[in-house]
Amino acid sequence: RTAKRWTSWVLAGLCATLAFYTKQSVWLLYVPIVIYLLFTLRKRAFIFIASGGIVTAALFFLANIHSKGWFYYYMVTLPERHEWERFMIWSFWVKDLFLPLGIGCVLIALWYRMRLSTEIMREQRAFYTSVLVGGLLIGWISRLHSGGYINVLLPTHACIALVLVLVCAHSEKSVSPLSRHKLQALVPCALLVQFAFLLYVPQAMIPSRAIRDAQEDLKIRLQAFKGPVYVQSHGWYQYQQGSPITGHHMALLDVLRSSDPVQSFEIEKEFWRAISARE
Repeated sequence: RTAKRWTSWVLAGLCATLAFYTKQSVWLLYVPIVIYLLFTLRKRAFIFIASGGIVTAALFFLANIHSKGWFYYYMVTLPERHEWERFMIWSFWVKDLFLPLGIGCVLIALWYRMRLSTEIMREQRAFYTSVLVGGLLIGWISRLHSGGYINVLLPTHACIALVLVLVCAHSEKSVSPLSRHKLQALVPCALLVQFAFLLYVPQAMIPSRAIRDAQEDLKIRLQAFKGPVYVQSHGWYQYQQGSPITGHHMALLDVLRSSDPVQSFEIEKEFWRAISARE
């Protein structure tokens, strides 16, 4: 936002392309940011849009050709045919947002009630708002979409954390010296309480001895089979066994739970054909 050279804006557009191909729903984050840029930094906004848009479109076209149309099918056609989780209209704001990040959200809301003294501060608030709106959009729409697991909240929580840090840094400049001393005492305490709510035990994610033994047992069982083996969610087992890699079960479920009866029937028919061949 503060970069002066056009090359920095080209680089920002290329980074946006990389982000899109890491998490496709990130375009929802860019919409309010681009709107903000068009109103405040129009020439630089066009450089950002052009560099990111051209590279994104070119890679999209090449990927679709290379995959013989499957890339477009999974990126555009399938999401359009999935149902919406209506309970997420409210559940997102309560369970996904306010329960884990309630204190942070309150601090951000209080900053919006402060009267900003300079034009620079008001311009900063407008930019932070665009980031915050984009972050909320990407999480809410993704969770409304059928199949949106909790991992889709990562960009949302990252945007809230980023805006929260900036809000805490700039809030002291917006108040009187007396209030500034109070903020310096209260804000760190509030943040510590917020961090306490987010504590978890990472050791729980480390596989136990029993799980590791079960993994080795599975490898032995797979190697004992003759011919191809279907492993629905851990394709590296097939690779280690020398069996052909098959479709991940999440990709298959995306098709099966869509309103695409033709492709769903083809997948079911392929399963029965494979099972019959093994028998």
